[in-house]
Amino acid sequence: MKIILLFFVFISSSLSIAEIQTGKITGYIPYEAPGKQVLIFKIQGSAPSGCNTTGRLAIDSTSLKFKATQAAVMSAFHSQSDVTVLIPQLTCNAWSNSWDVEAVCVGLIPC
Repeated sequence: MKIILLFFVFISSSLSIAEIQTGKITGYIPYEAPGKQVLIFKIQGSAPSGCNTTGRLAIDSTSLKFKATQAAVMSAFHSQSDVTVLIPQLTCNAWSNSWDVEAVCVGLIPC
């Protein structure tokens, strides 16, 4: 029994932290930092946690998906469409107080 319990503890600890948030975008900030552009945005119900002290999300221009994500965020905000945001790791590298975003999906399509 102890071996089985240890196995489940090992498996659960080795899984990467990931989060999916869904809702309407309540605002966005296009920003320029030294050497990169940053898009910071917030969706309904996004709460501060960990390094994300503002409840916001961010992606920077070092990501290959930056321009497409920027267009999706702006479009979804102005049309008030629901979005699904993929946050693969709960890190704040793009902007120090906002979770790093991997992708934003708009509309009725699985992300």
